[in-house]
Amino acid sequence: NVEDEVPGAELNNDGGKYRYAELSQMLRRYKSDYQVAENMVLMAEAAIPYSVLIATMDAARSDAKGPLFPGVTLGLAVEAK
Repeated sequence: NVEDEVPGAELNNDGGKYRYAELSQMLRRYKSDYQVAENMVLMAEAAIPYSVLIATMDAARSDAKGPLFPGVTLGLAVEAK
């Protein structure tokens, strides 16, 4: 069901570098395994730099093999108190 919540994945910072290619590979496996839609919601904390958001969105949209999730929507992750 497209409306089901997709498990979150963290893009961990590895010594100051984000692993965008690894993110794309993980998303390709997920899309293949679960036959999910073309859209996704990227939830980001307010402190995430703009350049990291854009690079993450680009990694989620496509990779060298083609489209992944071309419909990326950005949302603000809010911590529960």
